[in-house]
Amino acid sequence: MYLKLVKNLYWRLFIKHFDFFMRKSSIDSYLEKFVQFLFFATMSVLTACQTIEIEKNYVEMSNTNSLMQENKTITSEITFDGNSSDLNTFITESQDFNPTTKLQNSNSKVVLEERKQVQLKRDEKTNQVADEVRDSIIWQIQASEHNKKIEEATVPEGQDPLLTNDALEAAFALFSKKSEPAYSMEKFLIPSKKDGVTRVGVLVPLSDVHKSLGHEIRRGIEMALFKINDPNIEILFLDTKAGEKARSAALFGLENGVDIFIGPLFSRAAIFAQEVVSVEGVPMLLLSNNIEVANPDSWILGYLPEQQIDGLLGHAITTGKRQFAIIAQDDPFGLRLKDHAIQRLSEFDLQPSVIVLSREQLSDQIELDSLIRDFTGYVTTVSDASIKESRFDTVIFAGDSEFALSTAPVLAYYDVGPESALYLGNSLWDHPQVLSEPSLQGGVFTSRPKSLDSEFEKKWSDLWNSKSGILARLGFDAMAIVGALVSRDREEWSKGLLNNSGFFGYSGTFKLLPNGQNIRAFEVRKVFNGQSKIVKPAPDRI
Repeated sequence: MYLKLVKNLYWRLFIKHFDFFMRKSSIDSYLEKFVQFLFFATMSVLTACQTIEIEKNYVEMSNTNSLMQENKTITSEITFDGNSSDLNTFITESQDFNPTTKLQNSNSKVVLEERKQVQLKRDEKTNQVADEVRDSIIWQIQASEHNKKIEEATVPEGQDPLLTNDALEAAFALFSKKSEPAYSMEKFLIPSKKDGVTRVGVLVPLSDVHKSLGHEIRRGIEMALFKINDPNIEILFLDTKAGEKARSAALFGLENGVDIFIGPLFSRAAIFAQEVVSVEGVPMLLLSNNIEVANPDSWILGYLPEQQIDGLLGHAITTGKRQFAIIAQDDPFGLRLKDHAIQRLSEFDLQPSVIVLSREQLSDQIELDSLIRDFTGYVTTVSDASIKESRFDTVIFAGDSEFALSTAPVLAYYDVGPESALYLGNSLWDHPQVLSEPSLQGGVFTSRPKSLDSEFEKKWSDLWNSKSGILARLGFDAMAIVGALVSRDREEWSKGLLNNSGFFGYSGTFKLLPNGQNIRAFEVRKVFNGQSKIVKPAPDRI
């Protein structure tokens, strides 16, 4: 009876808390707490059983004692089916019954002493059982490979609170598998590469603050691999941790026969990885958009801001614009756009007016108003006569979307609004808040082509339960390039990458250049009533 009680109550306690442990992101980190839980749950059950046994003895003794008053004799029959409410009721009723008050013969002290000795033996036996249970649990979790091989755990679908026996057994199998040393060097031994196999090293952040970006890229690469369906392509995902581990990750890839790398994403990580990869001459398809990290054998696939500026300047100049102003954000991105715009305008003998605003100036509204007022040359009019014509017919915003939202309303207030000047932005303007800002209506910006977005999103949703982004498309196209290269001899890879016809992918049309940079096709869009409309479509070919 008591064995059944232990089993029923134990499993109900386990089922109640099992889902909590399974929802954790890392089961390994909770093994110690899980063992403690099982141990204390078992001890609680054994203690309850001990209480039941004592109370039963009291009842039996009271029934057999002839000195007990007949009208106060208490008979209790408890049937426990594992319900915790029944157990609580039983304990409450037992506390109301104190058989020691019923013992009135002269041998009561002897009886109590014998009962005490029996109880001490039971306590000793209970502790022994508890130790055996605890040791058994720990042994199961620490079981090594020389034990019987455990079948692969099958994860049940749904979240049924009453797990089946099969699910519980699968969970124990999973815990046992997880018990192997977490940092065993054998886990990091990659099998030797077979003949004819192309091994791809993917350098992306899979941990730390940027892990979501890395996993988006990983899913895009895996989706492309499913489509390619080439068993001779192997992928080795290497965590750069946003740059901190890029050098060691790249070195590990080289030591394990990587033939081509995809990534890294960030400039810092790309520089660290190139330090070891360039020595071996292994090609890299960088996901960065920084031309500073481009070089022969290291091609960048990202959307270059400089190319976006070129497209916008070409659009403005062909429409007759000549009076340019640049309002720039004082950070690497803004200064990079500013410098490139100045250089490109100088090729047309155009000298723009420039203002650079720091973070502190942007956060001080009074100072910001004063600086922009002086920059625009605004003069207060005495009457409501015609407003003075603006000094500029074009304003280039060299910064991110927040920068545009902070400065555009002030420019418009001082008569350099979209009615009098053409606003030029960048792809970061493709954001609902920017598109709905009144002072930015009529501004233009560049954007990647979106004609294939619905097709890509359909394929993506068939595999993943998340929404795709730009990085997913870059990862897919990078893997598609590798799939096209593997049919060539290794010596022909560079020639294949520098294909004159370029590549037409889900990230757009692009061409790789010998210096490691790329040329991408962008479309020009205009902000209009909270949306954007195409004013110049992207070319299909470059």
